Formats: sequence, structure tokens, C-alpha cells
Amino acid sequence: MSPRINLCSALRQGSAYTHSFFHQVKALTERGYELGSVTVVVDGESLTDPTLLEAQTDPRVNFVFEGPRGAPTCFMHERSIAWARTGNLALDASLTTPSEHTLWVESDLSFPCDLIELLMEPNQDIVAPIVMLGENFYDAWGFRDLAGQRVANLAELQALPRGPGALTELSSVGSCLLFRTSLLDKGVRMPAGYEKGLLVGFCLAARDIGARVFCRHDVVIVHPTSLWAEQVYRVTSCRIGDAQTWQELAPAGGAIVAGPYFDFVIPEAVRLLECSAGAAKTAADVAYAFNARREIAILLGDGKALPPAPEGFGSATAPQPMPKPTPKLPPAKASWWSKLLSR
Repeated sequence: MSPRINLCSALRQGSAYTHSFFHQVKALTERGYELGSVTVVVDGESLTDPTLLEAQTDPRVNFVFEGPRGAPTCFMHERSIAWARTGNLALDASLTTPSEHTLWVESDLSFPCDLIELLMEPNQDIVAPIVMLGENFYDAWGFRDLAGQRVANLAELQALPRGPGALTELSSVGSCLLFRTSLLDKGVRMPAGYEKGLLVGFCLAARDIGARVFCRHDVVIVHPTSLWAEQVYRVTSCRIGDAQTWQELAPAGGAIVAGPYFDFVIPEAVRLLECSAGAAKTAADVAYAFNARREIAILLGDGKALPPAPEGFGSATAPQPMPKPTPKLPPAKASWWSKLLSR
């Protein structure tokens, strides 16, 4: 009997990539395995998306409802609690269908029809493909070497020691991974936390009980560039001063953050202070505001008052302390994110 593989993911109703995701799932070849359940966590408490209603006609597809959204948060740790809960809802629900392996794949990724069979072939505990964004390595957050250091780019990944075949052993991966379902039976789940949580934490917990994690270099999937560009935020304004007098610091190259969270905004504020000419180099606190165009305005104050947000931006979030002393940073260089978006 062929081994059974369950697939798990999560998506938002009405997402631009919903049709593509289910089309790819249907296109998966089943050479050497049987595709079992397809468990997808969706927002809300009932299906309203026509594409999801259509997908529900496939008896393998099982939707799990996330329920009402919680209050917005300004911190990645708090956001990661919701993300971990969502992921674990899918993993737990998938266990109602017995399987030998489980594939977790982010629903906005583009993957080939032979993805599962290629990840099964090495017969390892956890195997991930390389995920690319255009010509750039996408999984720089999730991929960590055996020392726990992030793998920043494709060159760093290719420089790591190779094992048998096209495999490199890592401490964690991200975005897409095939793993033995027995890990779920042993209690491995996605923990909350940004630095060592979610899929990174899942891999670390698996390694704690003896599992090994690998990347297969000759299997590549893609994160669509336009979808990624719609998820990031541009820093278009950075003001330092107070409610009466302030100075505008022009955001230099690379003024892009991964989301409206202090975890990303504060390092960018520090960088802008260090790179500014003729401006104060320190600030006591930082806040930010953003608008519907995914633009962020950073506001730097003296601990007593903040500059006002530019016209068209929402109310500023509660201020947070700036790092003291401000660390010295190298001169600004345009990141590959900004280079990609400028094309």
C-alpha cells in the first residue's frame, strides 16, 4: 500500500492566490504515495469565498475555522501567538486522517506537481525545498544552519556542507516542509515567538527528540513577487522632534519593513538616525503610523512628545523606548528587497 501524505496550510478568504493554491493541490502527481486530507485553516466562522465553496466539493479538503480576529497588535511576538495557533489548528485537524507524512506549505507559494514525491525520496524526518523570490533566496528567516545562524542568501546556503545527494542538514527551515507525521503524534507543534517560534520552533522541537532537518537543493519552489510586494511596507516618512517643531529625515535606500510591527520599525528608525546628516542622532522613543497604501511614517520623540503623523496616515501607535545607546551601524545600502521592488 502506498504511504499517505496529508497536506496542511492556512489562508484568508478572498485572497488573490486562493484559486492558484487549490489548482496546484489538484495538479499534484501521486506517484509513490496517496494524497490524504487537505486541511486548510481559514479566517471567520463560515465559508463565504466562492473559490473555497467550490474547493469543498473535493472530499479530501477540510476547512478549519480560525474564528473572529483578535485585536490588532504592534508586536511580532503577539502576532506569532495567533500564527502558531492557526498552524496548529491545521496540524491537529489533519490527524483525523492517518498518514505517514505531512506537508506544510504556505498557501501563497507556487510549487510543482512533483513536489511531494521529490521531498519524500530522501526518506528523512524533515525535508524542505529551496524557496525563491525572483532571483533571491526567500526563506532567510526560517533557514538556520546547525549553529542556529540564519542563512541570509543562496550563496550562504550553497556554501554549507552537503550530505548524501543534494541534501544539506540544517537546524530549521521555513515556508514549506515535508515531515513524518509521527512527529505530531509525539507532540511536536509550532510554538509562539518570532525568533525561535512557528516553523523554526517546530524544527527545533523535532531535533530535540532526535529528528533531523534537511534542505533538498534540487527542489525549488517560488514565492510570487507581486504578492510579496503587496505584503511589505515602505517607510515614506521619518520625523524627529516634538508636537511643535520637527525635522523630516529622508528615508534612505532599503526603507522597507516586513510589517507594521515595532520589531521591524525600531531597527529602521535606528538606521535612519545613524544615516541622517545634520540631524540629532538619538531619540528617546519611537512610534509609527501607516495608511492603506502600506506606507509607514516613523515618529521619533524626546520621551515627552512626538511629531504629528503626516496627513493621510492613521493615528500613531503608543510610543516605545528607543535603544540606548544607539548602536553604530554601517552606511546604508539598498537591500535586495528595495532593489526588487524598484524594478
